[in-house]
Amino acid sequence: MTMDERRKFAFDLKALCDYGSFVTIVGVWSQSNMLLHLNPDLSGRVHELPIEWSKDDLARVLKKGGDALHLDFSHRMMDKLTEMSFGNVGLLQKLTLMTLDEAQIQEGPFFARGFDEPDQVQSAALEYAEQLNPLYQQFARNVSAGIRSRRNSTGIYAHAMAAIMQASDADLVNGLNVATIFAVANARQPRIQRGNLKSVLEKIEELQIDSDGRGLVLAYNSANEEITAVDRQLLLYRKYCTVKWPWEDLIAEAGQDSLAGSAEEPGQLTK
Repeated sequence: MTMDERRKFAFDLKALCDYGSFVTIVGVWSQSNMLLHLNPDLSGRVHELPIEWSKDDLARVLKKGGDALHLDFSHRMMDKLTEMSFGNVGLLQKLTLMTLDEAQIQEGPFFARGFDEPDQVQSAALEYAEQLNPLYQQFARNVSAGIRSRRNSTGIYAHAMAAIMQASDADLVNGLNVATIFAVANARQPRIQRGNLKSVLEKIEELQIDSDGRGLVLAYNSANEEITAVDRQLLLYRKYCTVKWPWEDLIAEAGQDSLAGSAEEPGQLTK
């Protein structure tokens, strides 16, 4: 959903509220109170309930599942699985199932037994990252195709993506600020200006999604100028992937003269 579509929806939602209709919205976005930001008239009418999973929450999920299977996950196993899940309970479930497969545990034992094989978690993560390869290479191709379609801005987008993808897990989960992206991107290409960087980051979501609005991996919050990984599986994938990101090739192709100068202006997307 583009920003214009979100804004229209926020105003349509106000109309529904005026008619006394109650609406439940399930969505994934990085900006708190996004609808209120888009339409201040929704003040007092919208109540946002963020759903977050802490490491303790994930550990309790493992404990409950382990009890059902008569498996006692060791602290080392729990720490490894929760760390690699990046606050995503779906990713935790997938990694745990694949870890059990690696350990050749097909059903719960009749009597309770301990489970302390952290190396199997590592093997499961490597295998899952391999399965994710088509998904995130397509994401990378979508972004790179959008980068190539922009006149006079290939360098700034490519360097920005390189800066984003080398950021820490914590920054991508909690929000990577434009100032941090600029410091890295500008060190790579001194002609990049912060104002232009902000302008192109506002378009980054459009480079990722398909015609049906699917495929969002990185979201940009214009309110606090931050990039967030809304798809946490990306963090696992990039930890183990061995494939070079295509925007690195774009940087090499563009060379040091890829930017037209400090007066560069972002072009229009031609998705």
